[in-house]
Amino acid sequence: MYLHTTHTHQTGTPNTHHIQPTHAPQPQANVKESRFDVDYFRGFALVLNGLDNLDARRHVNRMALAAGIPLVESGTAGYLGQV
Repeated sequence: MYLHTTHTHQTGTPNTHHIQPTHAPQPQANVKESRFDVDYFRGFALVLNGLDNLDARRHVNRMALAAGIPLVESGTAGYLGQV
């Protein structure tokens, strides 16, 4: 059994750095932090969600619904038909 213990940015950055060395992916923050509240989401006209964590995707979905803004979900277990 293989347990994945490496974050995406830790594996992605070294492997993509050669493509655009000056704009390598950087870890940002945890979307579930309190600073990313409904008011934060209201600052956007649209949310494009490409998170790979189901709990975080559900959180973004709740925030977008509460903020009244459209969410485009790209997760494999995403929300079907919500606009």
